[in-house]
Amino acid sequence: MRRLLLLLFVVLISCTKGEFTEQPLLLSEVIYGSWQIRESINVQNYGDREWHVVSFLENRVTFSEDNQYTYYYQDQLFETATFEVNDGDSTIELSAPIRNEWFVEEFSEEQFIVRFDTDEGVEKYKYVRLD
Repeated sequence: MRRLLLLLFVVLISCTKGEFTEQPLLLSEVIYGSWQIRESINVQNYGDREWHVVSFLENRVTFSEDNQYTYYYQDQLFETATFEVNDGDSTIELSAPIRNEWFVEEFSEEQFIVRFDTDEGVEKYKYVRLD
C-alpha cells in the first residue's frame, strides 16, 4: 500500500510539473524598453564578417509600448519610426520614414541579435537591455 501511494504521489507531481512548463518567449514580450548596440557585423565598415565591439556606447534605442522606435546618439534624437512586431517569424517592421525589416536571429529578455539586408550587404547588431 505504501509503495502504491508513493507511486501515485510521484505521478501527480510529474503531471502538475508538466502543466507549469514555461512557453517559449515571444519577441513582442521582450522588445519593449531601452536597448544599446554593443557589437556589430558590417562588411562595409569592417571588411569581414566577425563581431566587432561598438566604440560609440552613447547610443540608445527605445521600443515603446505605443509602437514608436527611437534611436538616440549622445542624447540627441537621431531617428524615429513606427514599428510592428511579428511573432510568427520574429521580425520587426519599421515603417515611415525608415521602411526597413529587421530579422531577429535570436533573442532573450536581456539581448537580441538583429540582421537586415542593405545594398552593401548583410548587417548584424547585438543589442543589450538598458532598463
